[in-house]
Amino acid sequence: VNAIEWIAGMSEFLAFGTFGGVNKATGSGLDEPIAPDSINIKPISDVGSAHQSPIPRGNVIIYIQRGKLKIRSLEFDVLLEGFTPIDRNFVADHISVSGFAQLAFQDGEPDILWGVLANGKIVGLTFKSSEDVSGWHRHILGGTDVNALSVGAMTLPNSFDQLWVVVERTINSLTRRYVEFFEDE
Repeated sequence: VNAIEWIAGMSEFLAFGTFGGVNKATGSGLDEPIAPDSINIKPISDVGSAHQSPIPRGNVIIYIQRGKLKIRSLEFDVLLEGFTPIDRNFVADHISVSGFAQLAFQDGEPDILWGVLANGKIVGLTFKSSEDVSGWHRHILGGTDVNALSVGAMTLPNSFDQLWVVVERTINSLTRRYVEFFEDE
């Protein structure tokens, strides 16, 4: 069964990720809305998706590939005249050996895609799609027996986004969960 794992809106179509690939849905005619009697579905990519929410960023969708070991960004390729799934772990596939559990995007200088790994560690991908620049980095949380459970970026009114993390810490044999944030530079 090729079940739908996520749906994301793009500027000109509705994208949906399935176990078997990414597809786009449009109205059956030019500038025609999607309706029960007017829908056109075409595959964009045969690289499947994990059951995790994607991150739409304008004309780019960032998602976790099925198997949860790679991050893909679905981007328009002028030479191919279509969308292509870019492997964001190509030069650093060692970073996600345990698999991705969750993603969050932090707007800032630079923009950073944050990931929580299945082993409770946090990784970041400094991300500049328009310049085709990206680099992975690991972040170690202070203390012993510490696991990150979730990350999220909060938009601040007159600044860049602030990263918040739900962390599980064991202190004096007691395991507790804390909501923490990364200090601004």
